[in-house]
Amino acid sequence: MAVLLNFTLLLTLIYQSSLLVINNQFLTVSTKSSLLKLEVPKQKNIQQDDCVFNNNYQELTVEWFTKSGITKFVWDDSLKHAKFLQKEDTVFLTQGGCYHFGYTLEQRIYGDKSDRNLDHWVKISIELSEKFGFEHYAQSLRTKKYSTPQNTHNSFWLEIQDDNLDDNLFYTGVEVRIDKEYKAIRISKYFN
Repeated sequence: MAVLLNFTLLLTLIYQSSLLVINNQFLTVSTKSSLLKLEVPKQKNIQQDDCVFNNNYQELTVEWFTKSGITKFVWDDSLKHAKFLQKEDTVFLTQGGCYHFGYTLEQRIYGDKSDRNLDHWVKISIELSEKFGFEHYAQSLRTKKYSTPQNTHNSFWLEIQDDNLDDNLFYTGVEVRIDKEYKAIRISKYFN
């Protein structure tokens, strides 16, 4: 017999119980005086099934790494990104999304003494853009079609103009961040 419980009653049962076991489709609540076994309806994975885009970050990111010629990397499931060492630097990649499909690349550079040398950071950004398939970024940076509107004490931005307003692809720009331990370049774009 299937019994429907509202959320409050279920919480009350859990609070008063000494044992709660979820086993496949059944929720077993054992109290001091009785044993109650309820059928729990299977729930669809809302996050996966209701997504507009593919949110299997690991599969998509591994494929991106492989296309870029990188076979040795570490997947971090908690942050949904992969990382690998490039000399003494670390590169992070992630791809995927549910309602917005994003591509994000970050390289943390250790030991670099060039703080705000714009040409230096543009050159590195072009190399990263070419290597990881950010063609519009590479082309815009190469032809100097960017602006630097957002600057703070520890970061500055290279803003890239959109090349096609109808494709629903948005460019968030290149961020150059200067931290105490490293400098970071972050490049991203997403479909809305």
